[in-house]
Parts: sequence; structure tokens; C-alpha cells
Amino acid sequence: MTTTTTTTMTPAEMVALLPARIATKWRGRQPLLEAYARGTITLPGAVEAALAAIARGERTRRDLVEADPGAARNAYSEQVLIALRSGAGVPDAAVVEDVERTARLHEIRRVAVDAARQVFADALESALADGDKLVAGNLRPVLAEMHAEASELLGKHGPIVAGPADAVVSKPAAVGQAWSRFGTLASEIQGLRGVQAALTETTCGNDSENHFGVIREDPRDNRIWGASFGLRHRTKDRPWPTGDARAYQGWLLTSGLEVWAPTGPERDARWREVFGEPRRGQPTDQY
Repeated sequence: MTTTTTTTMTPAEMVALLPARIATKWRGRQPLLEAYARGTITLPGAVEAALAAIARGERTRRDLVEADPGAARNAYSEQVLIALRSGAGVPDAAVVEDVERTARLHEIRRVAVDAARQVFADALESALADGDKLVAGNLRPVLAEMHAEASELLGKHGPIVAGPADAVVSKPAAVGQAWSRFGTLASEIQGLRGVQAALTETTCGNDSENHFGVIREDPRDNRIWGASFGLRHRTKDRPWPTGDARAYQGWLLTSGLEVWAPTGPERDARWREVFGEPRRGQPTDQY
């Protein structure tokens, strides 16, 4: 008997079915998949196809019915014991043979499904291997749209949308709605920035401290670090709000700085433009 699953699954359903070992394979993957599940971003067709295949495999694996030949043999032995004790006829053993055959078939199917799941997991690894492509094609456009919307809210309602909740308590409902939306955007942007950093950290060597991951300007610019920035190292002092995604986005979008979403090579290229080439024989993290 052949069973085929044709039901179309939503991104949320596909991600929910992913095994933890796949969903958390590398830092940033789970937030990336969660953003996809929420509908915040799209993913390349090859990634979606692999996710769908893995999800179907997981669902099929969970639906497999296991047969227990040992239990069937024990039950048959008990029936034979009862029959011989009472003088009744010994029951037919065909039922045990059926259970054993079913168990063998289920094992064959389980092995095949597990092998297919691994093929699809490998396909997902391959589809997600180019982190810079994901940044350029999937994260960058969404971040640009979010920044534009957040900037529009700031322009229309002022810094109140980037401030604390008590500031909007007595304001009109439209301001409260804008404040809520700005907070949602700030949270989503913060999450996607973490994904961006994870996707590009292995393809950039010079910009190991992520100086140019969000802001394109020279980090020695007084608006960014100023006197708190050493030769090529920043200190713990920060001119922007920390620990509050809403306040940080408010600062960033009104700072007059160029906000971007670079790939790893783009981060490195900007690092070289600002700081020059590393000295020969010196690791970049010593600068």
C-alpha cells in the first residue's frame, strides 16, 4: 500500500516539524527560520523545497505504526497454553506470521523514510550554505522596508514612538498604534540583524568586530564612537541606547548615518576602505 502526502503546509507548519538538530545547526539559523515562519521574510525556492520535504518526512515518520512481533509471540504462547490446558484446539499461528511480516515491512519503510530525511537535510544544508546570498536576496530588502516604515513613523509622530510606554498613555489612539508598530519593527529588525551577522561572519575576515555590519560610516565618526574608539578597536562606551531595541532604532534612524545590510565581502571591502590593508603577517583581530 502506498501512502502519499500532498497537503500543502504553511511555513509555520514546516518549521514546527523540523527536528531541533536541524533547526539549531548554526547560530542564527533558528531566528532565520522563525522569521520565515512568521512571514517576515521569504527564503529561496531551494530552501523552501528542502524544508517542505523534511517536514513531510517528519510527518510520515511520526505516522508510522510499529508492530511488535515479540508481543505477538508471547500472546500466542499464552493462547496455546490455555488451549492445551482446557483441551481445546491449538490456535492457528498465522496471526503471528502476519504481525512479523508487518513488522518487517514497517522496518523497511522506516529505514527508507529515514534515509530520505537525511537526503533532504543535506539538501537544506546546501541550500543554506551561501549566507551572503541570503543576506543580499532575502534579508536586505526586508530590512530596507522595515527601516523605511520605521522612519516614516518617526517622521509622522516624532521621537515619542521610540520612547517609553508611559509617554503615549494620554495620547490619541493613532499615536499608541504607531508606538506599538514601531516596537514590533524594532524587535524584528534586531532579530534579523542577528541573523545577518551570523550569515556573514564566516565570509568576512577583516571586519571581525562587525564595525560595518549596520552602519557604513567610519566608526571613528563622533556620532558612532568618537573618542571611545581606539586605533581600530571600540571600547565599552556607547553613544546609543543599549538593551532597548526600540530606543536604539530611534537613535539609529535619526543619527544621520547611512544604514545598510552588507554581505561579508561588502563588510570587508568597507573595512579596507576605511582602515587600509592589514599589515602582512598580522592577524586582523590585532588591529
